[in-house]
Amino acid sequence: MPIIQYINQNFASVTLRDVSAKFSYNTNYLGNKLKEVTGKTFKELVDRRRISAAQNLMIKTNCTLADICDIIGYQNTSSLFRLFKKYLKTTPSEYKRKVSGPLKQ
Repeated sequence: MPIIQYINQNFASVTLRDVSAKFSYNTNYLGNKLKEVTGKTFKELVDRRRISAAQNLMIKTNCTLADICDIIGYQNTSSLFRLFKKYLKTTPSEYKRKVSGPLKQ
């Protein structure tokens, strides 16, 4: 679905209004249609894409939490903290520790 692809590619800065304008849909109609088709609200789709990107960055890079926030479109680390608590039931730091495993010497 081109709309989902667009959201996935532009998750750091996309708004429902942007997507609606790009694809020539009424904002309410598009929001309802996304929920009907995916089972998730626009915000949930964006949040899930952001958390996926954050997890990937934590695993594959040495980016700081502040860097990750910038990349995924958050103004501050408290937003990232809330996102991790909501979807992963952990904090970004705890997640990073879990995926990093024991330190190699």
